[in-house]
Amino acid sequence: MNDISPEWFYDSILLKYPSIVFKYRSWFEHIKPDIIPNGTDLIKLKQWQIVLMIQAQIKAEQSTNENLYLC
Repeated sequence: MNDISPEWFYDSILLKYPSIVFKYRSWFEHIKPDIIPNGTDLIKLKQWQIVLMIQAQIKAEQSTNENLYLC
């Protein structure tokens, strides 16, 4: 895995296949979604994007569950 760049991993795997991100969301628990990272650190910026995707998915799941309980 030393031959794979982190940028490639984020762009080609994690951002293209969100199901991996949602399955392994614990990888990103340490990232704070309310703090926008410095734009010069591309990896931190990609991690922040992924955390926002996870939050959106969680909110969508909660909304779906709430709607099911109302029916």
